Amino acid sequence: MTVGAAASFAALADGPWQLGGLLGAVFGVCALLSLSLWCTTGLLLARALRSDTQWRALNMILGAFLALSIVLIWI
Repeated sequence: MTVGAAASFAALADGPWQLGGLLGAVFGVCALLSLSLWCTTGLLLARALRSDTQWRALNMILGAFLALSIVLIWI
């Protein structure tokens, strides 16, 4: 993914160090946003789900979504 991003956005930077810094900053900001979303969602779920049955149901649903995403990769 990084090689594709570097090739796509190479014209935005004057040199490889500037491109590396730019891509590092963009990937870092995206990672921070993604991490914040996951942590907030986890906190909200921890407050909402109280019983083991609810957690098992959530785990089964998330597992099914994961399996579906893997199947869709191969289609």
